[in-house]
Parts: sequence; structure tokens; C-alpha cells
Amino acid sequence: MVLLLALSALTACNAGGGNETETSGGDVPPEQSSAEETTAEVVTTESPDELLISAEALSQYVIIYPEKATAEEKEQALILQMAIESAFGVSLEFRDDFVREGTGFTESEYEILVGRCARSEARAFCADFRTDDYGYGMVEKKLVLAGASANGTVAAVTAFIENGLGNGENFFLNENRTVVRGTYGVGEVILNGVPLASYVVVYPNGDSSLRNAAEYLATRLSNEYSYVLECMSDENPVCAHEILIGETNRDTSAAKDETLGENDYLLATVGDSVWMMGLSPTMIYRAIEGLSKSFAADGDAVRLDLSVPVKITCETSNLRAMTFNIRCAEYTDERIDLVFRMIDLYAPDTIGFQEATVKWMGMLKTRLGDRYGCVGVGREANLAGEASPVFYLKSKFELIDSGTKWMTETPDVPGSKVPESSLPRVFSYAVLKVKATEQVFVHVNTHLEHTSEKAREIQAGHLLKFLETYRETGMTYIVSGDFNCAKGAGSYSLMTNSGLRDALSIADEAVRGATYHGYGKTETVIDHIFVSGGVEVSYYKACTETFPSASGGIAYPSDHNPVIIDYVIR
Repeated sequence: MVLLLALSALTACNAGGGNETETSGGDVPPEQSSAEETTAEVVTTESPDELLISAEALSQYVIIYPEKATAEEKEQALILQMAIESAFGVSLEFRDDFVREGTGFTESEYEILVGRCARSEARAFCADFRTDDYGYGMVEKKLVLAGASANGTVAAVTAFIENGLGNGENFFLNENRTVVRGTYGVGEVILNGVPLASYVVVYPNGDSSLRNAAEYLATRLSNEYSYVLECMSDENPVCAHEILIGETNRDTSAAKDETLGENDYLLATVGDSVWMMGLSPTMIYRAIEGLSKSFAADGDAVRLDLSVPVKITCETSNLRAMTFNIRCAEYTDERIDLVFRMIDLYAPDTIGFQEATVKWMGMLKTRLGDRYGCVGVGREANLAGEASPVFYLKSKFELIDSGTKWMTETPDVPGSKVPESSLPRVFSYAVLKVKATEQVFVHVNTHLEHTSEKAREIQAGHLLKFLETYRETGMTYIVSGDFNCAKGAGSYSLMTNSGLRDALSIADEAVRGATYHGYGKTETVIDHIFVSGGVEVSYYKACTETFPSASGGIAYPSDHNPVIIDYVIR
């Protein structure tokens, strides 16, 4: 059995040999080779084009896919197995890339890697891949078929079966190695003189909040610059170039002369890595936003140099509010985790939730209770049912007053509703004092009727009547919610004609998008944040992130997208 290869000097983190031009090799003394050996013989060459896997050696191989592979990636491993059996009469074992020393879960010397597996060879092959890149080829003794995404891996396996699968004596000739590059609007991205593709993002092991922050950074860089960075915990070996999120076990002493306050974040270089630090998850997310916005165009490339540490103090008067309909059904573990991931991603100071059932309220209080206080009760007569609560950061605000009102002529009668409404409808409110500035404002949150515009207009009228007291005293307020109406509807016009302003219309910068999508079936804007006089809105965003589903396809946090605004009170 003969397997011709070039041995590349690759490591798990600093792997530059997995592309068309970079290889390294050496000579093996002749006495180490023997045609009588029962395993595939290894012979080094100077040219990667001379690498091959013979048909005779094929039976030693195992097909490997990522432990967290999507359904599509697993399906591709099966399709590849069947194609190999059809062409060569060999049925190869296939399994995921999980490895644990001292057990049967070990890494094989001979593997066909489908997707971005936890193997140094897969990392090497995909090291410079951007979001739409894919291909297949050999790295050391292993054949890699992968893309930067699950869709790319599907394309790689399809292309391999159609064009790369050998016949006769050879299963694969590396002269047929193929890499397909996408077309991108941004050229190379350089961080501290190093291609961004060379970095991995590292977070403290066991810290789910900072793991989410690391994944958010990777997602943001992918969306903005089309690079796919790996995220891993600091229990893994140190890599050549890392972006460190928060307090990891890596040595950051060189940058710790900078004293951080609770409203500061730091971007600094430590050795060959970049460190992003803040004293709270909120400041970590501000650091991520600061990093992604700091790259500057340089010809066709985009660059950022952090040789001098950058410490930013965020304005204590800046506030962030979110409205988020989290849907009253489909409590899958995946969706629940994505709801909390969105909250961690955007780190709002106050949040207005809709469709917060008793079950949701329990989870929200449990998982957010260390950071957020909350006000609001259910809409039914027994105070159960769906609530429209307001959550607020306990570290930033002092709660002055709060309550829940029913949008009827009897606002203090639990379970009351207007005849035009199919359900009782409520709003909850929190009167909050900003500890840093002693400014006082009100966050009101609601969910209007979904079946009747007439009901919505009546409910909006009752809500506005409640707000009159605050308006007459000059107090600032914001009103968030699922209003079940688009701009121009009667209930919407009632809100804006009262002196409230739609934050989307007045924001200095706005990232527009649908707020209701019905799991990808439609696109409408029915969730709004209105603000009173005295509020200046610097930023509005419909947060349209989706995530790969563990079962394949796209996973949505809810059937609504959350909306955030950044604002100041004057």
C-alpha cells in the first residue's frame, strides 16, 4: 500500500501550510521505508502535487465530521461514505471529531475530514478561508473537504465527488486539489500587522457570558469583513495570535498598568495577541463594538494597529433600551439559549419583554436576576398569564416607582379588557433614577391587541392617558412594545400625534430591518420604541441576527427581532 505525502510543519493554531503554495517537507532516510509494511507507507516529496492516497490505502481511513456539525454536514459525511463505497467497494467508518485520551475516542493517523473539524489539518486547510470559500485537498496524511461555513462544506463534498474522486489505483491525487474563493467587497484585513484570519478568539473557560461575547465578536467580524474566526476557551493551548475576551488565563500583565473604571474598556496588545477588557459584560460588548469600528481603510486592505493601548471611557449619560417579543411557545433549549444570547450580545440597560409567560418569567428572573431587577405581572385576573415586564440594570438604576395597568376604563382591575380586544392587555412601567447622573425617567412597556386595529387605538388611548401625568410634570419617558401595527396605522399615529417620537425616525444612525419575521416567513415593522421630548437617540438597530441550528438550517431567537436604541436624556 502506498501513500505519497508531503509532511507539513503545522500546529493546531499557527497553521500556514494548508493552502495552494505553502508547504514544507524533508527527506526520510531510505531505511525507514519498506514495501513489506502492512500500513500505508509514508514517502516525503518536495511538491504537494505529488501527494496521493492509493485505493489500496483507502481502507485505513476514517471519515470525521465536527462534534457540533449541522445536519447538513453529517449528511455530507454519509453521502461521501456512500460515494466511496460505490466507487471503491470500501465502507469507511464515519464519526465525529471528539477525542479523549485513555478512551476509544482517539485521533486516527488516517482521516478524511469533512468540515472544520477539531484537527490541526482542518485548521491549516481553512486557515485563510473567508465566508464563501471552500475546497478539498491533502494536509499531511489527511484529506480535508471543508468550507468556512456548513454550506461551504456541502459545496466542497459535492465538488469532490464530482471532480476529485479518483478511480483505479488512486483514490485521490493532490494535483486535483481545489479551493474556490468567493468575491468580497473588502480586501485583506490586518490586525497589528497580522492577517485577521490568523487569529482565534479566546474566552475564559466556564464563563458563558464571555463565551457569547466571543461568538458575537466572531459573528460581527464575519458579517463586516467576511472572515470566520474560531472561538475557544482558554483551557486550550496558547495559539500564536489570539483575541482575548476578558480575564483569561493568558498573561496580560504587560497591559495591566491601565486602571479601568466601571465605564471604561481597554483594547491593548499583549505579546502577539490582542486583549479586550472591561469590568462588566456591558463594557466587554462596548469593547467589541469599539474594535470592529476601529479598522480603517488602507488602499484595498483594512487595518488596525493597537501597539498603543486604547482606553475608552463611555459617557455615563448614555443609555441603551431594548424591546423584545420572546414568543409564548416553543420552549426549545436552543431557542431559550438564543434569547439570552441576544440579551448578552447587546447588553441593554433596560429591556421591555412581550409574551413573557409564567415560564418565561421564571427563566428570565433566574438567568438575569444577578444583574437585572424587574417589574410587571401577568395580564390575567389572577396576575398570571403573559406579562409585559420591564427589566433594569440594578447597578445603574435605583427603582423609584413601578406598576402594571390594564388598558381599560378600569386600569387597576386585573384581567379587565375592552370589548374589542380578544385578550386582556397591559403595560408595565418602571420609574428609574440613573445613579451616575441622578436623572429620573420612566420606561413603559406594552403589547397591544393583535386582532383589531380599533382595539389597538383604544388601548393606545388609555396608555397615553396614563403618560399625561408624567408629561405635565416634564418627566422624560420611553415607551417600548409590540404594537402590532406599522407606521401610519391609527394606533401608531395616536402615539406620534401625542408628542412621542419614533426612535427610528429621529436616530442619528439607524440599522433598519424587520421586527417581525414569523421565522423567516414575512418582514414587517410592528415593534417600536417611542421617546418623549428631552431624549436624543444616537443609534437604532433592528437586531436581525440568526444562528446555525443544531438540527440544520437557521435558528431564530424568536419570531420577532429585538430592537435597541442608544439615547441620552437632556
